[in-house]
Amino acid sequence: MGPPDELQPAIDRMARGEDNVLVAAPVRFFSRTSGTTGAGRLIPAPPRHQATFTRTYAGLVPAVPTLAVPGGDDPHPGVALISAAGAQLRTSGGIPIGLASTGGLRRAGRLAERLWTSPWPVFEVEDAATQAYLHALFALRERSLRFVWGVFAPHLVEWLRLLADRQNDLVRDLADGRVGPDLALTLAQRAAIAARLTPDPRRASEAAAAFGDGDPAFVRRLWPRLRWAAAVISGGFAVYVPRLRRALGDLPIHTTCYAASEAVVGLNLEIDRPERHVLTPGTAHFEFIPLAAADHAQPETVGLAALEVGAHYEVVVTNRGGLYRYRLGDVVRVEGYHLRAPILAFAWRRGTVLDLAGEHATEAQVLAAVEQASAGLIGRGDVLVDFAVDGDVEASPPRYAFFVELAAEVEATALARALDASLSAHNPLYAGYRGGDRLGAHGLRDPGRGGAVRRTGPGNTAGS
Repeated sequence: MGPPDELQPAIDRMARGEDNVLVAAPVRFFSRTSGTTGAGRLIPAPPRHQATFTRTYAGLVPAVPTLAVPGGDDPHPGVALISAAGAQLRTSGGIPIGLASTGGLRRAGRLAERLWTSPWPVFEVEDAATQAYLHALFALRERSLRFVWGVFAPHLVEWLRLLADRQNDLVRDLADGRVGPDLALTLAQRAAIAARLTPDPRRASEAAAAFGDGDPAFVRRLWPRLRWAAAVISGGFAVYVPRLRRALGDLPIHTTCYAASEAVVGLNLEIDRPERHVLTPGTAHFEFIPLAAADHAQPETVGLAALEVGAHYEVVVTNRGGLYRYRLGDVVRVEGYHLRAPILAFAWRRGTVLDLAGEHATEAQVLAAVEQASAGLIGRGDVLVDFAVDGDVEASPPRYAFFVELAAEVEATALARALDASLSAHNPLYAGYRGGDRLGAHGLRDPGRGGAVRRTGPGNTAGS
């Protein structure tokens, strides 16, 4: 069992279009990971691998609250804040690249309108803000909405903010049955979406009254039959739960599943215990490295039968995409068993520093970004004294807060811009979330420095 780098030459061949490398099935799609120690890796996603994500997101994820929540079997649809766009990037061999869920969602396209409120063309919209607005518009048309589903907690938080911020536009477009001219759509998309809209002034009047005067509880007034929300709220995303509770009250929040580009690892079966995921053995073959051995060059692994409750392990997968004994970098704690399947709680990701929106920024990425940005502004590479970074989840959208100590003075705004560009280059998911308004422009902190970042004395912190 070697590190993922050992597979890179084979994956490069596959990306150039070569068949029968690592896996016999043709690979016509690649998903991109966040990158544990650098730029994201390409993960081959042949049809059987993509089918795992289709079954998970279209079948298993909604099945749990349907069975576990009172009234969860209500036949009405819900809103799914997921996207089938993002595959516009291609490998050197012309093979599309996207999120792991993108390929799987495309396979479920014909089922979309039976499960969710938005018609299929909405899921293909590239512009994230336009897509979120359209998801909101079609959700408002459904008086008996059953659930709201965002992949990660911050995605759901930001969508609820969009509802509040653009309520007047939404009510107008709902009443008129139109697609607003400000939305970023192709002509074909605009025509396809407009064909699904009809004027509904009665529902628009109901929605306007439900929005009220800014009370964050408008969600339950808009959709009084709402049964549950779904979003990952475990791990680092737990910080968003208070904001969700202000909007959703006591509505059950299902944390869905524990998944990576390489495999679906577990399914949350206990809605009131979001940190616990029951392993899904059929989605991949799993092995586990005891934490004490995780830093060994060739660590021994254990199987499911040898797992000890309360112990920590790093997850190793062999999947249908040709990855053999591949180390995910995720550390989990064994919480117990559901029948014969272990219950896993995600503990941490080896090397991860921040994960505000699903970008999995690592210490290596953040350090390289700060060093590159400061050196580029000052013209030499020995100016960084120290830095710290934190997450500002009260900002909307959430953002990073940097505290930077340098051996020379620089203009704070220039450093902020340079940091943003450098971190975007080192972490592709950060760049995507910044461009899609899921992450805000980060802040630099340095009280009393007058817009400059410079070296500080003992006990002080630099930033702007």
